[in-house]
Amino acid sequence: MILQNRIQNPTELDRQLIEQQIKSGWEVIVQFSDKLYTDKLLNEINNLCQHYDSHFGVRFYGHTFDCKNLDRIPEVKYLSLDCMLEVKNLEVVTKLLHLERFGLGIFEMKETEILGAENLHKIKYLMLTNTRTKAFNLDHLRNYYNLTTLMVCGHTKNIDSIGELSQLNQLNLNSISKAPLHFINKLKELKTLKIILGGRSNIEEIEKNDIENLEIVWVLGFNSFNNISNFSKLKTLQIEDNIQLKELHLRSL
Repeated sequence: MILQNRIQNPTELDRQLIEQQIKSGWEVIVQFSDKLYTDKLLNEINNLCQHYDSHFGVRFYGHTFDCKNLDRIPEVKYLSLDCMLEVKNLEVVTKLLHLERFGLGIFEMKETEILGAENLHKIKYLMLTNTRTKAFNLDHLRNYYNLTTLMVCGHTKNIDSIGELSQLNQLNLNSISKAPLHFINKLKELKTLKIILGGRSNIEEIEKNDIENLEIVWVLGFNSFNNISNFSKLKTLQIEDNIQLKELHLRSL
């Protein structure tokens, strides 16, 4: 597990500490919950973004954010805009040419086709959290040829497109109720699958696979795991808070 340091609402940055932690394999994320960032500070953050890889990230959350501020950090490789009611000028994201990791969760977001932006097609990590309409068009994901980690919360429009992600190593499906899971059978490189919240009675659509880490947590109505033998490569299994699941036959593994 990668250690992480989140630097909350800084007025200045300890570059020596950041250097030490990143060299030690940590992720360092500078995050702001309010408009406490100055142009000077954003310029300094941009210099760090240019110097480091995607182990150094920037997060804006919890306030109405004007994406024009992103013009100050064009070198950003890891960016998250989440836990927000709304943002302004989201189209500025489409001009960020160095993104490798991106998180997006804006409740009142109207730009449901933003995943079609060409600069996003090369990213390796994508997190899509809740919006009011849950109307992200996931069909654009078929063009994300480098994507290895995907987290989707609540969005199911064209979810079958996930099956085209040939490099995908980790998939988190959060609050994906009743959407068929057949597309998972096409993900030959998938090693970690997490199904959290939402509702379904089983995951019997999933055939024999090479998944090594499986989590099924707090899934409403989940009452059977009769195809557990299809997960013959499992190294870790977490099944938690599924009150209708009465028994589990691990001898099938």
